[in-house]
Amino acid sequence: MTLQEYMATPEGLGYNLLDGLCHREEPTVEHQVIVANVVGMLQRYARASGFGRALPAINLDLDERNQPAPDACLVSRGRYARLHGRALHGLAPDICVEVLSPSTARHDRGRKADLYARYGCLEYWIVDGARRRVEVYRPGPEDGRFDLVDTFGTGEAFASAAAPGMNVKVDEVFAED
Repeated sequence: MTLQEYMATPEGLGYNLLDGLCHREEPTVEHQVIVANVVGMLQRYARASGFGRALPAINLDLDERNQPAPDACLVSRGRYARLHGRALHGLAPDICVEVLSPSTARHDRGRKADLYARYGCLEYWIVDGARRRVEVYRPGPEDGRFDLVDTFGTGEAFASAAAPGMNVKVDEVFAED
């Protein structure tokens, strides 16, 4: 399926188009709580710093056969020109975040990670709710690939290299109230 064919379907959101195939995501309540926490953290940072916008599940129109939708992302002001309609066009956000689930882990660690890196994402977080940790990836020396920087668990924090001055407390990612 091409991007044009995908956009003509009534489903629209809730799917990822990866290599011309639609993949449905059915998140759990725990997944959505984590996503809400991450989007809230990114929004607070974006507003306080003037960096840009935090968005949940925005479509990324990357090419004719790939339109992934990260669970959360941070888009800098410098990338705003490509943010219109229902998507960010031809470019990945500065920070992409995926919350793992059994049905999406393979894509989150594989094809989606490769696409985000190839299309200019500066930092990629994989949130593992079962293990209560956040893996932080940044572009490596090999074009279009991420390298794992570190893994952070509860009680720890990390500084984002893509968003100056943003410090992430892992406990806030998993807060339940």
